[in-house]
Amino acid sequence: WPTTFVKVQILQKQEYTNKKTVFTERQGNDLKVKVLIDDHSAIQLGSVTGMVDKVYWNDEGTALILSLDWQSPIGIADAYAYRVDLEKQTLEAVLLNDEDHQGVTVIGVTPDFQRMLFVKYYGFDRSVWLGGISTGTESKTNLVSPPLDYQWLSNNILIGVGSFDDMYSTQVYIYDLGKNIGKLVGAGSINVERNRANSALISPNLESVAFIEEDSEIPFLVRCYKYR
Repeated sequence: WPTTFVKVQILQKQEYTNKKTVFTERQGNDLKVKVLIDDHSAIQLGSVTGMVDKVYWNDEGTALILSLDWQSPIGIADAYAYRVDLEKQTLEAVLLNDEDHQGVTVIGVTPDFQRMLFVKYYGFDRSVWLGGISTGTESKTNLVSPPLDYQWLSNNILIGVGSFDDMYSTQVYIYDLGKNIGKLVGAGSINVERNRANSALISPNLESVAFIEEDSEIPFLVRCYKYR
C-alpha cells in the first residue's frame, strides 16, 4: 500500500502540570495546526501556509503565537503570525499579509501576551513596531532597529542590546514601550559582530552582556549600569 509521509513539528509547553502539546503537520505548502487531546487523538484547529519561525507561549500555557518565516522558499499567504487559543480551540490570524505589512518578522510578545514586537523588512526602515494581538492597533517605537538580544523587565519595559539613538552603534539600553522613551545603561558603544546569530546575549541576572567582537571574533563581557 502507498504511504504518505508528513513532517511534524512539536510546539510544546512543558513547564506546567496541565501541559498541552501543539504540533504542525505538513502537507505540501500547508501546515495543519493540531492539539493533542490524549495519547491517541488530536484536534485540528486549522491550517496555515509557510514555515513556523518562532513560537511564543503565554505564562498559563493556554495560548501561543505562531510566527511564520516570510523568507522561507514556501513564503506565506494570509498572515505573518497566528494566535492559537487552546481553551477556545481556535486559530486566528493576528498580523495580516497586506499592503501595509511587507516582509514582517515578529521579534517578541509582551509578558502579558497583549502585544507583539515586529519589524517590517521592506524598504530601508527597520524600526520596531508594537501591535495589539487582540485589538489590531499598531504604533511605531523610537527603536531604530531590532535588538540583538533583550529581556523583559515588565509588560512595558525591556532591557536590550542594539541600536538605540545611533543606527551605527551598539549599546545597552532600557526602553519603556508605554512612554516610548529609553536610556542607556551600558558603557557607551560596544563593537559587536552584528551579522551573526547570538553575537550579543544579556546575562540571566541582567547585569552584564556577553558579545563577540567584530573582526577579531574574541568574546567579551561588559557590565551594565544599575537600571532599577
